[in-house]
Amino acid sequence: SLVHALQAQTDLTAAALGLLRQMLASDHVKFGVDTHELVDIISSVLQMYLDDTFEDTRITEHAFGSITALCLRNPEASELAVDHGCARLVVTSMQTLMDRKSSTKTPYNGISKSLRQGCMALRNIASRSPSVRKTLQSFNAVEVIENAKDAAKISCTDVGDAAIRDVCA
Repeated sequence: SLVHALQAQTDLTAAALGLLRQMLASDHVKFGVDTHELVDIISSVLQMYLDDTFEDTRITEHAFGSITALCLRNPEASELAVDHGCARLVVTSMQTLMDRKSSTKTPYNGISKSLRQGCMALRNIASRSPSVRKTLQSFNAVEVIENAKDAAKISCTDVGDAAIRDVCA
């Protein structure tokens, strides 16, 4: 099962999601994949993070990055991500990353890349899909993005500002 594979092979899972993220940068690939299945897989990975199945932030970074790439110039994927709960999982996972990190009293360096990709994912979801913006706002996306900007100033200030602008447009 995905849970067992992820627990046993976090390096492999991170590499596979990294590859998926890179492949989705191609519009040809992005529009050729089964978007429903892809959103379901990313949602499952994020839910496993929330369930404390793994701690490796490379996995959340690549999961967020995959949504970022999938939703770039793709309003249908953005709407699907919101309708199927993936966007809510992005917001919740971002806040959970920060909550877990603050409870360990260690620097935010390890999660800054994930938070940056989370901000970018929320921006891309909102930018070409005005119909989902109110829903994103209802998930407290703006508050979570502001928290990310505070937690990882260098990584998130620019993309966080852009995300807030598009979520609130």
